[in-house]
Amino acid sequence: MRKIDTMLARPAPESAGTRATRLAPVVFVAAALALSGCASGPADSNAASALALAPGSTSHPGEDALWWQGIGDAMLVHLVETGLATNRDLACSATALRNADARAQSRSRRIDTQITRLFDTRGTDAAQAELRARAYRYAGRRAALARDIAEAYIAARRAQEVLALRSHLTAQFEDNTEIAQFRAEAGLVPGLDSGLAGSLVALNADELRAARTRYLERVSDLAGLVGIDAEVLAAQLGETGAVPDITAMPSPDAPDLAARPDLRALEQALLAQLIRAKVSQAEIDRALAGESASDEEIPAAADSAAARWSDAQGKARADLTRSAAAVTTAAQRQADLEKALAGADKRVEAARLGYRNGTGDIATLYVAEASGLGLTEARVSARADLARAAIRLWTAQGRGWTMADLEPPISAQEAASTNGEVLVCD
Repeated sequence: MRKIDTMLARPAPESAGTRATRLAPVVFVAAALALSGCASGPADSNAASALALAPGSTSHPGEDALWWQGIGDAMLVHLVETGLATNRDLACSATALRNADARAQSRSRRIDTQITRLFDTRGTDAAQAELRARAYRYAGRRAALARDIAEAYIAARRAQEVLALRSHLTAQFEDNTEIAQFRAEAGLVPGLDSGLAGSLVALNADELRAARTRYLERVSDLAGLVGIDAEVLAAQLGETGAVPDITAMPSPDAPDLAARPDLRALEQALLAQLIRAKVSQAEIDRALAGESASDEEIPAAADSAAARWSDAQGKARADLTRSAAAVTTAAQRQADLEKALAGADKRVEAARLGYRNGTGDIATLYVAEASGLGLTEARVSARADLARAAIRLWTAQGRGWTMADLEPPISAQEAASTNGEVLVCD
């Protein structure tokens, strides 16, 4: 398959008001298509654009598009890469994409098709645009799967960290109970002390069982996405683990949506429709200018495509705005919790020492330990929320795929088919 390319112009800032201004940021750019030779071969000097709806600039995913490779978590990289390589739905999509390209190449080699293209390239150009749309949808599915695996990994690490925290505090709470019992037997404190201390032990034991169940569930969820056995995955994750520190800085600039594969796919699908409807450049220009579709000089296809494109870009901008706001909110929450936790361990230790020495009471110790535990678990939650928000922001920006994904290689499942295993696709 030839390297599939397109140009998606950056939209102008949208303003409120008339329909004309609503359609102002609507832009399409069709890539040059070859008029002769193989349909999937490189464009040459005889190539011509099917339609050029607006001038724009080419924007490809950057070198850091695969965000999971740059956050310093080897386990996350391993899981994402494994999931992308073994996912059955992705393998089926890749097979369908290669088959569609093979059919396009076969059609282009037919003499009658080549002769037709000398006089009218619109049908062939539409087919190529549809193939590009399919390729971008495949790239989008890869980016979405990477996001889902990362979120499931973060959830598993969060549950694992809470489980380890609860396990670590078991000995501390049991020690408090022993101290309370000793002091009660010595007549230094009422029996209520040992009862309160025992309540905290029982509460922690119940939460520990629940935390272990949640962790196993999160591991099972992650294993299903990655495509490996849950017990194997649990062994890979180890006995202890922590939520990775992942954050992103929202850009103050206007959002650049050109790298989003969903918009690229829609762009190509709409171009195919416009080509088949034989919409002219002048008709498109009038539609983009916001003229009424009732004007007989403006086909409904042009007006409909402009409206769909404008709506998709608006939703994409809103998605990016929400994602950036979520990062900001999560980062502030984490910072606030870090301040609240400053010195919390020392306060707990002072309360325990005071109770042991007879200068404090069990109620003070109970409150100090319970609040310290609550803040610590909240910090774990905040770190997980920030990591998840960062990943969603990167996905909203159009990261998580590269141009190489538009030409998927033979998958592991397809390769296994030659050894007797069968890849079953719907």
